[in-house]
Amino acid sequence: MRESAAALEGRYRRLLAWYPRSFRREQEGEMLTVLMAGARPGQHRPGLLETADLLRSALGMRLVLAMRSFGPGRRSQRWTNALALFSVVAPLFLVIVAILEVAVPVWRDWQAVPAQEAL
Repeated sequence: MRESAAALEGRYRRLLAWYPRSFRREQEGEMLTVLMAGARPGQHRPGLLETADLLRSALGMRLVLAMRSFGPGRRSQRWTNALALFSVVAPLFLVIVAILEVAVPVWRDWQAVPAQEAL
């Protein structure tokens, strides 16, 4: 029984390794205690849903930390300005292209008509 508990604890520790180091330093012991307390008797490995939930949570935390690294500052302000400009220019460009796709063939056809037939 102890061997299965030790194996289960090792597997939980491997899952918890996906969390950011700062979070693990503060919370790993408590999380491991809760996970082990919730395990079924004789359980050898974490369940599929439990594994998916731990990985989703860990990756979510890492993503939040990565996004914070782009926090307020000069670099993020430039990206914000560039995206704002692009969000205005790109739709205008698409509208102009669509108008030209219609207008240019009509204009060419109008130019091709001899002046005598126009009367």
